[in-house]
Amino acid sequence: MKAVGWENGSPNNSTGSGYGIRISIQDRDTSFKIEWSSVKLDIVSYETIEVNLSKSFWNKCTELRSAEIGKYMIGNNTVPEARFQGGLVYKDKTVANLSEFNLSLNS
Repeated sequence: MKAVGWENGSPNNSTGSGYGIRISIQDRDTSFKIEWSSVKLDIVSYETIEVNLSKSFWNKCTELRSAEIGKYMIGNNTVPEARFQGGLVYKDKTVANLSEFNLSLNS
């Protein structure tokens, strides 16, 4: 499963809120169950966190959002960076060493 770093446009670097990782719609559809309300994310050398799945996760917003993910990204200098493409700003820097994010897909 491939993921990219995500931020909501106004993240809080003190609390880590406003950050997460985005997965593809295809990966969401093949790896997640709609009846799940949360998943566990094991971040190697950090901790295991439970991430709630928002209602919008099942639409087009396929981000796993968590202040704990944000704290990890800030502490490891892997926060998304803005870049311009086609006149729009994208914030989708690939998270360094994605093997550090292990999903335990249990409800």
